[in-house]
Amino acid sequence: MQITIQVTKTRIFFLILLMIGLVFAYRVVVKRAYPYEHLATAVKGVQRYVKILKAGGEEAYIEQQLKAQYAVGSSSRNEVKSIETTLLPLHFRSVWVGESGTFPAAGGALTVAEGKLVVMDRFGGIYLFQNDKLLPLDYGEFPNRMREFIVDSKNTLFNSDAMRAHSIVYDPAGGRLYVGHAKFISSEANRFAISTIPVHKESLKATGPWETIFESQDYPVKYSSHAGGGKIILERGKIYFSIGYADDVLEDGKLNSTSQNLNSQSGKVFELDLQSKAVKMVTFGHRNVQGLTVSQTGDIISAEHGPQGGDELNRLVPGRNFGWPYQTYGTRYGTYDYDWPAGTIPENLQLSEPLYAFVPSVATSAVHAMKAFHPKWDGDLLVGSLKAQSLFRIKYKEERVIFSEPIWIGSRIRDITELPGQIVLLTDSSYLIFLTVDENLLKGNAKNAGYNFEPKINSCLACHHFEQTTPSNMGPTLTNLLNRKIASDNFNYSDALKKTEGVWTRENLIRYVEDPMGFVPGTTMPPVGLTHEEVEEVVDILIR
Repeated sequence: MQITIQVTKTRIFFLILLMIGLVFAYRVVVKRAYPYEHLATAVKGVQRYVKILKAGGEEAYIEQQLKAQYAVGSSSRNEVKSIETTLLPLHFRSVWVGESGTFPAAGGALTVAEGKLVVMDRFGGIYLFQNDKLLPLDYGEFPNRMREFIVDSKNTLFNSDAMRAHSIVYDPAGGRLYVGHAKFISSEANRFAISTIPVHKESLKATGPWETIFESQDYPVKYSSHAGGGKIILERGKIYFSIGYADDVLEDGKLNSTSQNLNSQSGKVFELDLQSKAVKMVTFGHRNVQGLTVSQTGDIISAEHGPQGGDELNRLVPGRNFGWPYQTYGTRYGTYDYDWPAGTIPENLQLSEPLYAFVPSVATSAVHAMKAFHPKWDGDLLVGSLKAQSLFRIKYKEERVIFSEPIWIGSRIRDITELPGQIVLLTDSSYLIFLTVDENLLKGNAKNAGYNFEPKINSCLACHHFEQTTPSNMGPTLTNLLNRKIASDNFNYSDALKKTEGVWTRENLIRYVEDPMGFVPGTTMPPVGLTHEEVEEVVDILIR
C-alpha cells in the first residue's frame, strides 16, 4: 500500500512538471509572452510541493515553517545598564520573551490594557506580561489565515516579512482589543484587515470570538505584508490606520501612482468610526507609514519610511497630500536623486512638507507621544528605529519640531508603549526593554555618575565620553563597559575592532588600554602612555 501511494505521488509530481512545461511553451510560442516571473513562481511551487512531501504532509510542513521563525536567544543575555541622555539618566533593563520557544522573532506589537502590558507576536499570538514572563491568552485561531498562506500562496517565501500582525490597541470603553494585520485571501491576493475580540476587563480572557470589521482592497500577494503600513491607533471612538504603498509606474509619459490614486487604498491613512463602521480617507501620498500617535495637543503624527534617506514625521491634516512619490528628501537607492522625467508629474500640485525628515534614513518604526514618564519628557515624541537601533526624542512644540535627540539602544525597535514611569520597547530580537528614570543619579545632578571628576581618567576624556555617542564624538562612550560586546556602541569603529569577538572584561580592557595595537592589530586607538599600574587604576574606575 505504501509503495502504491509513493508511486502515485511521483506520477502527480511529473504530471505537474509536464503541465508547467506545456503552459510555458504555449505562452512563449503562441502568445509571444515570456513569463519568467510565472516560471519562477511555478518552480518555487514545485519546490514547495517537494518540501511538503519530505515533511510528511501539509500539516507537518506548516509546523516546520512556523517553527523556523521562532526566536533564538536566552534569558542569560538579559541586560541591566545605565543610559545617559541630555535631560535624564535612564535605567535600562531587558527581558528576553522567547523563553516559551514559540515566540516568532522580528516583529510584534505592544499595548496596555487595564494597566497591564499586553504583547502580540507577529503571527497574532497575544500574551499578558507578568513576572517577566509571557502568559498566553487563549483567543482561538487568529483570523489571518496564515496556515493557508503557507501552503497556497503564490508567494512561496514564508519569512519575517510575510503575513505580519502589525499593531494592537485596547479600547477600555468597549472592553475590546483591536488588531491590524495582513490576511490571506487567495493564491494571488492578500488584504489588510482589522479584527477585534471582546475581553474580560479583569482577566483579559476572551468573552467572545474574533470579528473582522474591516478588510482592504486586494493587493498582490508578492506584497505579503502589503508593502508596509498596518499601524492602528484608537482615539475618541475612532480607529486611525495606515495602508502601505504598492506600485508606481510610468505609462504613456505619465506617472501613475497608487499612493496618489484616490480610488486605491495604498499609501493612505484612514479613519474608521467604531459605531457606524464608516471608513473615510484622512490623508494620502504616503510611502510606508510605520507609526501613528496622537500628540498631547491632539495632533495625529505619523512616522514613515522614505527611500534611501527621507524617513518622515508628518502632522496629518485631513485632505492633505504628503507627496509620495512626487516629492521626497530621499534618493533612489544608489543614486543622487529621486527625480522623474519632465512632464510625467501633474503640475500645480499642493503637496505638504514633512514635519521632519531623517537624512540619512534611520528606518523609523513606532512613534509614541509621551504622557506620564517624567515632566522633562512629557509631551515629547519618541520615535523608534530599525536600522539606527535607537530612540529619537523629538521636541514637538507649536506644530513644529525643535530638535531630535538620538538615544542609542542597540537593538531594532519594533514598538513602543508607556506604563506609568516606564517606557517599554519591543525589539526584533524578541526582547522587552524597560526604561525608567534613575532617580538617584538625577537627584545628585552629577551627569556621567561623577566619572568626569576623576582626574586619573583625564587622558581617556581627550577622545572618549560618558554620554550617548554622536557623529561629533572622537571615540565611543565609556559607560557600561564591563561585559559589553566589543565594538557594540553606535560609534564608527575600525574594521579590526568590529571583527573582534567577545565582551569587555577587566583583563582584556587592561590589555587593550596598555597596548591597543598588540591586543587588536589594525585598531585606530593610539597608545595612551600609562604604566601598567596606572592602566589598572583607570580600568577599575571605568568598571566600578
